[in-house]
Amino acid sequence: MYAIYKIHRTDEQWFQERGKILFTWNILNPNGPTISCAGIRDTGVEGQVEVFYRWMHFLGGESYVLGYADLNDNEEAFVESLRQIFKYAFTVVNDSALNGFPMVSCVPSFVTAAESPLSASDLFEFISSAPEFLGDDWGAQRYYLKKFGSQFFDRAAEETRNAVEMAREAEGGDNDFLKFTEFRRGKLPFYKNWQPHQFQSRPIMDGDAEAWWKTINTEEFTSDCLFQLAYAWVGAIYQYQNGNLDKPVAEPFERVRDFLATFNHGLWPADLSSGQIREVMGIGGRS
Repeated sequence: MYAIYKIHRTDEQWFQERGKILFTWNILNPNGPTISCAGIRDTGVEGQVEVFYRWMHFLGGESYVLGYADLNDNEEAFVESLRQIFKYAFTVVNDSALNGFPMVSCVPSFVTAAESPLSASDLFEFISSAPEFLGDDWGAQRYYLKKFGSQFFDRAAEETRNAVEMAREAEGGDNDFLKFTEFRRGKLPFYKNWQPHQFQSRPIMDGDAEAWWKTINTEEFTSDCLFQLAYAWVGAIYQYQNGNLDKPVAEPFERVRDFLATFNHGLWPADLSSGQIREVMGIGGRS
């Protein structure tokens, strides 16, 4: 049963260990990484489970109910009800309940998936049907994925330079934001050594989605991405706090780590902390 609506839950309500995350799809942007996840949660009504969607960013996020499924159904019917709920939610356009923001906003950097009751192949079907996924620049996507693979920090440097050059061309020169970006990123090798016309923008073609999935849906690719995501999350917070570690953030790394683990989808060691990550990154700070 479809029933998309926004919800507000406290950490205490989320951390009641009454559910399971089925999959995540993630954007590994070093300046603002995001984690989107979907799962099922006990409602307290016998036989009924809530199907939820949550996206998380260190400065905030949103949570939604997507529908309800009946545990009293046989397994085949239960799984099919989940598929129908997700098929609708991933493909709906400008749904007012989602505040006009699609569940998939671009081609995800990487995904994770449980083995049941839905599978990674189900997630591929959902994501590859999403309008924003289909409408992305697939000339750029194929080029960057082939060149950088799972090295998203290097990829971000070249993508940033490409965006800067496009903005310069459109505006006929620099502005303060472009100058600041140049100052912050100019020494990064893949920013500094950028070359124009490395790919031709184009719409999606037959085989593009499958090639993307074949590349990202491996244990090695996912493992590489997970720790980059942790570094990006902690690094983005550090930049935002600008040295003041007491400046509050909505979703510190530890809270995200523990939420995923509570819903039986742990992605990092339970003792991995922001302090350890900052130490590895050489940016100091308290544990």
